[in-house]
Amino acid sequence: MIVAGYARVWAAVAAAAVAAAGAQQPSPEEQDRAIERARQTAIHYSQALPDFMCTEVVRRFVESIRRGGMRSLDELTIQLGYSGQREQYRLLLVDGKPSEATFESLYGATSKGEFGGALQLIFDKVSKAEFVWRGAATVRKQRVWTYGYRVPKATSRYYLETRTSGNDATVIVGYHGVVEIVPDGGETLHLSYEAEDIPKVFPVRGASTKVDYAPADVGGRQYLLPAKAVVEMRDPQGATRNEVQFRDYRKFTADSNVTFK
Repeated sequence: MIVAGYARVWAAVAAAAVAAAGAQQPSPEEQDRAIERARQTAIHYSQALPDFMCTEVVRRFVESIRRGGMRSLDELTIQLGYSGQREQYRLLLVDGKPSEATFESLYGATSKGEFGGALQLIFDKVSKAEFVWRGAATVRKQRVWTYGYRVPKATSRYYLETRTSGNDATVIVGYHGVVEIVPDGGETLHLSYEAEDIPKVFPVRGASTKVDYAPADVGGRQYLLPAKAVVEMRDPQGATRNEVQFRDYRKFTADSNVTFK
C-alpha cells in the first residue's frame, strides 16, 4: 500500500510539473541529455577536486515534544580535510571552546558526504533514480533546470545510523528529493534528499538533507563546492536540525594538521 500510494503521488507530481511548465518544458530528449551531463559531472566530481581544507560550522538545534519548540543545542567548529578523495573531520571547538572529543564520538545528529557522496547517491546509474522535470529558474545568474527524483530502497546505498549508549543501529532506506542543475554544463547547484520506507522499529522516523553549492577559491582556482547545508531528523521524542556553513576553503599542504586513516 505504501509503494502504490507513493506511485500515485509521484504521478501527480509529474503531471503538475508538466502543466506548470507549459510551453517552456524541454523535449524528453533534451531532458535526458541534461540528466546525462549532470550524471557525468557528478561521477567525476570527486576526482576533479583538489586536496583542500575548510572550516565547517554546525549550529545544532533540538525540539522536544515535552517542552515544545526548537532550541539551540550547541555550535560545532570542525576542521574538514579532503585528500585522496577522502574526507576527514576533526572537531576543534564546541560553543567556541576547545574540545578534546572526536567528531566520531559526538552524540546527536551529524552528517557527511557533501563533497561528492550525495551526488553519487543520486546520479550513479546503480541507484536507478527516476527523474521528473519540474521547471526552469535562475540561480546566481545561471539558468537551471529543476528535477524531482526518487531512488527505491532496492537500489539505495543511503543509510541512516544512530549512536546511543550501547545501542548502535544502521538501516538502508529509499529516498526522494530535488536537484537543480545547469543544463548546458551539468553542474548541480542545489540538491535535497529525504528518506522513505524507514522501518517502523528504527528509532529515526524521518531524515532529510539540503545542500547548496557555490564557487569557491582554492589555491587560485575556482571550484564548485558546498556552501551551506541543512540536515533535519525526527524521532519519537522530537526533532533535530543542523544548519551547516562551509568557510575558508584553502589548499591542503604537507604540514596541514589532519591525519587520514
